[in-house]
Amino acid sequence: MRALAATVAFAALAACGDRSSVATYTCPRGPDLTVEYSDAGATLYFPDGRSELLPRPDPERPNLYAKPGYRWSTGGRDGRLDQGSASYICDQMRG
Repeated sequence: MRALAATVAFAALAACGDRSSVATYTCPRGPDLTVEYSDAGATLYFPDGRSELLPRPDPERPNLYAKPGYRWSTGGRDGRLDQGSASYICDQMRG
């Protein structure tokens, strides 16, 4: 029983430790995106219902998220999505 209580307490602490924020981007020549940033990486939500979790591949570059086929990078209030052979420049929507 103690092991179960300790496991539940650890899970609760771990959940509290995950900081997340959400931003919406408009991409003039591409899809508008909602991006959720968390300790796990950036989750990109596309208008067609798809979502992709992109981890941070390099701790020295905290604004870069990538996995095979996808790359998302941010700077200031803009972002860049590289998806396969397509590339989009996106502006963060204020709100």
